[in-house]
Amino acid sequence: MYISKSSYKRLPTAHGKDTLKYVILDKSHLPNLLQFAKSYFNKGDKLESHQHESMSEVFYVSAGKVKVKYGKNIFIAETGDSFYLKAKMEHSFEFLADTEFIYFNLEDYK
Repeated sequence: MYISKSSYKRLPTAHGKDTLKYVILDKSHLPNLLQFAKSYFNKGDKLESHQHESMSEVFYVSAGKVKVKYGKNIFIAETGDSFYLKAKMEHSFEFLADTEFIYFNLEDYK
């Protein structure tokens, strides 16, 4: 199935009105996929500590650099790096450069 970039849905994220995402695919396309999307952040932006009760996330940093905190752990992800966060894992982001994420949000099953 071909997906033109003109069909991406531009929506606010749950992290505030200034944080936008471009949803490429969602649950209506594939079961168990909440969304396949991308977001852009400016150097200095922060997403405060939060967690998702029933959603895991897989990230690919297509450009930029971000400091990721999860639990008591911290790492720096840069262009070309990937990481994932399981449901109920508290996490926050601090963007150290202008950054683009491509990510999948997946429903968790017990």
